[in-house]
Order: sequence, then structure tokens, then C-alpha cells
Amino acid sequence: MQRIQGIYDKDQGGNWHQCESILVEVKNQEERQLSFITSKGLKELVETTGKGFCHNRFQANFIVEGLSLKVLNKVDLYEMGQAVIRITEIGKHCHPNCPLISKSRKCHIQEHIFFAKTIKTGDVQIGNSLKIQSRA
Repeated sequence: MQRIQGIYDKDQGGNWHQCESILVEVKNQEERQLSFITSKGLKELVETTGKGFCHNRFQANFIVEGLSLKVLNKVDLYEMGQAVIRITEIGKHCHPNCPLISKSRKCHIQEHIFFAKTIKTGDVQIGNSLKIQSRA
């Protein structure tokens, strides 16, 4: 079962903070409105010794436990608490100047990241499941 393990939000000053719940809103058409990382990806992000740009810069809004990106399809709809989201991007492109790429090292973080936009406004809490509503 996929569930929300962590929630982070950016305040008006640009600082990230952990939340117990968050209201995700239909407020713009940005394709990367919400960012997600799997719990396995977060562990890799924290524990990897060779650090790339994402290790220091990437912050996800949601940490999802029990999810493999292999089951996601772009434009799938998921229920997440009271909200509904549409998957807009699976994976993440590496920055061409990333130190890992320049050292010819493999980075697996992009295999654990995906993006979505809100289709239906709703409250999301830690522990809520992430359930497929409709497949592409």
C-alpha cells in the first residue's frame, strides 16, 4: 500500500518546513506543482556519499512509502487524502553540470522522483494512502 510518509511546504520566505497536513489547491496550471520522492529515494538521497546537485537542492513536497515509479503512468489520476492529483512527469532530468555526471557516476535519485498537479483541492495528511483513481 502506498501512503504519505512525510509532507513539506515552503513558506513565503522560501524556507521548507515539515507539516502534519497540507491543503493542496487547484491554483495554477504548472505541470510540476507538487513534487514527490519515494521513501527509498529519500534514504538514498540522505545516505549516498557522492553528492550531486539534487542531494543538496531537491526538496519534495511529499515522501511516499511503498511506491515504485514503474507502476505510474503520466496523466494517471490519484486520490491523496481529499485531493486528486494528475501525474505530469515521472523521473527527473539530471543537470548537465552535476558533479556526479562530470565524474561519470550513476545517480539513481531521478528514478524515485515524480511530479503532479492538483485536479481537485483537498486536505492531505501524513498516513493518507495514495490510490489510483483512473489510469491513462
